Amino acid sequence: MHLDDNDYSFVAIVGSSETPEWGETAIGFGTFYHHLKRGATVSAAVDRMIAASGHNDFLFEFSAASRQGYADFLAEKQREQLAANAVNSLVGSQYPVTPPSTTPTSWIGEAAVAEPSQGHDGLSGLIPR
Repeated sequence: MHLDDNDYSFVAIVGSSETPEWGETAIGFGTFYHHLKRGATVSAAVDRMIAASGHNDFLFEFSAASRQGYADFLAEKQREQLAANAVNSLVGSQYPVTPPSTTPTSWIGEAAVAEPSQGHDGLSGLIPR
């Protein structure tokens, strides 16, 4: 995602703020696309995927909100690095300070993205423009 590019490569993203089980993902997205094909709105299709799968953390987010969340994520990482650099310049290299973990977090909700071995990453289901 290029923050200075005014074009969006997608309209909205459907995903989960938590890591769903594979079965919840299969049922959820199958239901989602079934209802989209039948003319449901994205919001209604997401509501139905939640009901069918039993996974309450499915959601959708428009591209502008997703871009803003990503920009906020990058700004926070930059603030953490600047703070670590400031502390290191004060205490010297004898006691180096590193910023908190750089494990990516989802900018769809606040949950951390799971390691691949833990299951689905919750970011499939892009809706093409």
